[in-house]
Amino acid sequence: MQIWQRPTACLLLLPLSVACTATLTMGQAAYCSRTAADNTKLGPAKVAYKNYVNSKYGYSVEYPTFLVPQGEPDAHDGQKFISESSPMRMSVWGTYSNWMSGEDMTIQQELDWTLQNLQSDDRTSPRLTYKSQGRGWFVISGTSGPGVFYQRTVSSHGVFATVLIEYPRSAKVEFDSIVTHVARSLKGP
Repeated sequence: MQIWQRPTACLLLLPLSVACTATLTMGQAAYCSRTAADNTKLGPAKVAYKNYVNSKYGYSVEYPTFLVPQGEPDAHDGQKFISESSPMRMSVWGTYSNWMSGEDMTIQQELDWTLQNLQSDDRTSPRLTYKSQGRGWFVISGTSGPGVFYQRTVSSHGVFATVLIEYPRSAKVEFDSIVTHVARSLKGP
């Protein structure tokens, strides 16, 4: 099993019984590996998180420290988080709920629009595999080419805040707990 992290985080966060390897050749990622016996004893590696707060829309979300913020665009609506040492990518953004027509949209209307536009979001043959909705939020997940996407949107005080996480299908086990943590941490204004 491979847990994708920066080598320094790996050395600081994992017990001594875990072997850490830093592979820095071009095209390869740094990773920590455990034996099957280690996994049953230790559980998943601990991941450190930082909090991102968007000052324009007032939403916040936690992101794993192995992802690096790429800076806000001129619109100041969100941010992308990437890392050379991890195949996971994360984007967050906010919009006012009246962004489309000038009239406030419901969370159901935002979900409907999102589902209608899955194909146009730089995804290769997206296939929805999961959808859940509650009062003031929705989650969608699916596959796109060799990857998985997971999106959570919350509605609060006239703002939609969204987090989108993408990673390879082969890394699903490694990233499940991180995705869950990040998605639950998304808070509207």
